Amino acid sequence: MTLSSQQTVWSLVLGVMLALGLSAPADARQKQQDEHDRREQSDKRAEKHAGKHADKPQAKARGGNVAPARAKARNNVDNRRRDNRRVERPAQAQRRQQADVRHQVQRAQAAQSQRRQSQQRRVEQQRQVEARNDRQRVVRQQVERRERQSRTNDRRVLEDARIRDQRREVARGQNDREQRIRRDRQRADRFQHNRELRQRQAAQRARALQQQRRINQYRYQQAYYTRLRQHQSRFDARNHDYYNDRYYSTPANYRYSYGDRWHETNRYGADLIRQAVRYGYEEGLRAGRADREDRWRSDYRNSYAYQDANYGYQGYYIDQDTYNHYFREGFQRGYDDAYSSRYRYGQRDGDGNFAILAAVLTAVVGLQLIN
Repeated sequence: MTLSSQQTVWSLVLGVMLALGLSAPADARQKQQDEHDRREQSDKRAEKHAGKHADKPQAKARGGNVAPARAKARNNVDNRRRDNRRVERPAQAQRRQQADVRHQVQRAQAAQSQRRQSQQRRVEQQRQVEARNDRQRVVRQQVERRERQSRTNDRRVLEDARIRDQRREVARGQNDREQRIRRDRQRADRFQHNRELRQRQAAQRARALQQQRRINQYRYQQAYYTRLRQHQSRFDARNHDYYNDRYYSTPANYRYSYGDRWHETNRYGADLIRQAVRYGYEEGLRAGRADREDRWRSDYRNSYAYQDANYGYQGYYIDQDTYNHYFREGFQRGYDDAYSSRYRYGQRDGDGNFAILAAVLTAVVGLQLIN
């Protein structure tokens, strides 16, 4: 309870006590006034009765003393009336005061009742506001809970989808890896089986060079065939571990155009294509110098190395035709540089040997990054 409410209650109590304290004397005076009024009315009746019945015999007996008696009676009546008025005025004032006190008490009670009702209304409004806020808070919590659950479900669905994609990708990668290994094994077997055919071709070509007395070109072809056999024998000597070779587990990230269509490979296949161009350029330099020293016409297509185009190839990563194509592209440019001694496609390296220019290599290969 606030200070103003306590003051109001104490004012009401004081007013009630004052009213009770004044009401007791007022009731006593009221009784006295009523008793006085009854005596006065009794006196009036007695006076009237005496005036009607006793005045005449007395007047006859006393002969002229009636007037003073009446005057004295009237004076007595007037005195009693004045006394009554003197008694009545304080009683009326006291009654008015009591009425004022009762009116003030009623007003205080009415004001207190209004304040109590107003306070109750405020409390009820506050309760309603708090209840509405509680309901809104509950609704927000439910919405947030549903949103969190939805996000959790979405993340779970995305994670499950990602895991499924990874599994499919792994399975696809494994299938692709198995296909690559199986394809390269078959290709390597075919390449090895054609070794005798390449050997017969080299022997026929050597006899033709001897008949043409192209000594330098004959020496170059013999040296090329020796390097080719050594390279292939090293490949035969080792047991290639396909499953530990990173080429078969690395996704494709390059593409190149050959045979009027696009092919894809990874960095290991791309390195093998660049190697084919570099090896072809080096072999073309040797063949071009040999023909120039033999004073033979420029004819790179008639060279055995150009026709074979397998030096550096082992039967895997890319097709044999693809390797032959890029080897011959490098061979043609190396042959032209050496035969004409102009070296438009290459330059000397730090060891004094000629090597194809990086820009030319990039243009010939034409590899494009996928991702």
